[in-house]
Amino acid sequence: MQSVGSPPAPPKPAPPRPEKARATGPWPGSRVRRISLVIGACLLLVVPAVVGYLVSARGAEVYGARAELVVEAPSTSNTAEQQTATLISMLDTRDLLEPIANDHDMDLDDLQENVTREQLEGGNVVRVTVEDTDRDTALDIVSTLQENYVALVTGLQSETSQDQFVADEIARLTAQQADLRAQLIALAGSTLDADGEVARQLRVDSDLIQQRLVQLQERAIDIQTQRVASAPVVRPLSEPYLLEEPVGPQPLRSAAAGLLVGIFLTAGLIALVLRQRRRS
Repeated sequence: MQSVGSPPAPPKPAPPRPEKARATGPWPGSRVRRISLVIGACLLLVVPAVVGYLVSARGAEVYGARAELVVEAPSTSNTAEQQTATLISMLDTRDLLEPIANDHDMDLDDLQENVTREQLEGGNVVRVTVEDTDRDTALDIVSTLQENYVALVTGLQSETSQDQFVADEIARLTAQQADLRAQLIALAGSTLDADGEVARQLRVDSDLIQQRLVQLQERAIDIQTQRVASAPVVRPLSEPYLLEEPVGPQPLRSAAAGLLVGIFLTAGLIALVLRQRRRS
């Protein structure tokens, strides 16, 4: 019992809180989770690359055949580069490839995927490469493609409506002049004054037709010269040839693609783990 005037007794200390049970054993839970995360990340990185490598390595060999062409527009044109780019883009158009696909019983989309074109830097040389599992087929396709392409571009230089008009006019006047000369020959032995007057008029008409023919022939030459000067130049640089080494399969490239997929998957896994940790 506390006496009057004595200081108060100090408070009793609070009983100690029981300590949380610590994980026993050599592998604490947090460490196990870290190791599991590392193992999972490694698997996500390695497995897609290994699968890509093995699948690609088991594929059939793919061979390549190549053709090289010089493609250039006239240097006098203000849009020479644009015209050259347009000509090059025609190498894998449907109109050019569809007949080749039909001849080889191939799907057009598959053929388009197997045809690649590459413009060499700093020049107008274009490499066209065709890939196929058969050497002879690849070489035959690229040879036909080169031949048809040259014929297609050359066809762009064919006669225009202006050429046809000039040619038709020359043919018409030539026939008319021949008819006048035949009439002059028929009147050559006549002594009648009327026939003499007709003959003089026929000669005048024939001379006028001859002058017109000369003008049209000069015009035809000018048109031809202008068309040649403005025509694009497309010519084979060499004969189509087979590449020495197969172009496929490429297991290392497939493994690299698989590794890239693994990187994205690993990044997603890490982001998911961090999000869950923030919520807890």
